[in-house]
Amino acid sequence: MSCLSILLLIFVVSGLLNGWGSTTYPVVIGNYFTGYHVISVLSFVAITMFYYALVLLFIISIAFLIGVLTKSSVLSLGITGIVVITAFVLTENPQFSKFMTLTPFGYFDSASFVSGNSMTITYLEKWQVSLLFLLTIVIINMINLSLLHKK
Repeated sequence: MSCLSILLLIFVVSGLLNGWGSTTYPVVIGNYFTGYHVISVLSFVAITMFYYALVLLFIISIAFLIGVLTKSSVLSLGITGIVVITAFVLTENPQFSKFMTLTPFGYFDSASFVSGNSMTITYLEKWQVSLLFLLTIVIINMINLSLLHKK
């Protein structure tokens, strides 16, 4: 069963048990520095899922690149796991947090990023983060294609 179907199943079961609620329910996002804004819960969920999809594409691209370089799927999964965990740990470290805002690794916690509670929101706007993710994914995939064509 895929992750998406598990999430859908959880959503349907919780909706049946607790009720569906209103998609226009207000959610306050922002912080002291950026100001506070009110958006609907539907907008919040849609934006958060968009960033989760970008994070997933980014991790898949890294795993594919490592798989092309190592030619081993097990080694590729292991190295990708180590890279992602190391990046997450570095993101939480205050000494590296300013540097990590310039990499896609600093935005893995999509819900905190969208709500404005993330410590990594210091320099970049949300559209700039989307562009950073997409450009990184494109560059990684271009490297993958060039490595595959050399074989």
